Amino acid sequence: MAINLLQDALLMDKFNNVDKASFDLKIGILYFKMKKFDKAKDSFEKILNYIKNEKFSYTKELSAIVLTYYNLGEKEKARKIYHWLMSKEKYDPDFSHLSYLDTYIWK
Repeated sequence: MAINLLQDALLMDKFNNVDKASFDLKIGILYFKMKKFDKAKDSFEKILNYIKNEKFSYTKELSAIVLTYYNLGEKEKARKIYHWLMSKEKYDPDFSHLSYLDTYIWK
């Protein structure tokens, strides 16, 4: 299973923090797709500081982070993460594609 491989990779010293954040993101996305929102949240929690503070490339799958918190009833946290991601639009205009999430998180 892909999740197991990614979890094993997290334990390897040869990967740096950026790589490991990417692995946690991918694990969270996989759990999100399986609708295992609690497990997705566990993975996303590990990388929230990275999401908030670092520059990284846009991918549409980042919406899974916001929607995980929203689906768990943590609407304020979903909104906060949404704003963090939308602020990335300053260096990568593609982050504007996440604006469709407005219709979910502001209900």
